[in-house]
Amino acid sequence: MTASGPRVALIGFTGTGKTTVATLLLDEFRRLGQDARLIKLSAPLYRLQRAYYTEAGTDLPPDVQDQQLMVEIATQLRRVDPAALVTRFLATLATAPPGAAVITDDLREADPDAAHLRDAGFTVIRLECSEQVRLTRLAGRHDRSIVDEPVVFGPSLRKIPTDLVLDTHQSTPAHSVHRILRHLHRTSTMPREARHDAGA
Repeated sequence: MTASGPRVALIGFTGTGKTTVATLLLDEFRRLGQDARLIKLSAPLYRLQRAYYTEAGTDLPPDVQDQQLMVEIATQLRRVDPAALVTRFLATLATAPPGAAVITDDLREADPDAAHLRDAGFTVIRLECSEQVRLTRLAGRHDRSIVDEPVVFGPSLRKIPTDLVLDTHQSTPAHSVHRILRHLHRTSTMPREARHDAGA
């Protein structure tokens, strides 16, 4: 077993299937007998978003985002400290049990976030689908606001080196998870017993 266990960063626009694939990947690691954790790089943004809505006296369901607000919060946090989010993320990562698999599904910035995650041993996997499919998926989310992600996040996401690219429209989430496990197996970032059980 590697000292840190497998570490996977899923990147892509909202609606490409990151949350679905992350959930199934967590389940699969656990089925293989490995401790697995999801750590959100943007966890502070979610907390601050909720604080805004609480101060406004307005309810915000847990699975709903106000993307315009979150982009503004992120912009101001990075103005104060460009490494604010990744510093908090790495502090949380340090509390994960030795050997635990760790997944994050909201990496968006190449510098400094992606560079720090790469240094921490993360395999970076890009999920993508056609814009028509992505927008159709977004229509069912009921977010309070959205942003033009290819414009807002596209330039930075394109700068992030990736180890694997998956089209989530051409394959099922389960198949995407299988391909991720096969990639981890080939790069020897999975425990020996999990590599054997995964049949990669």
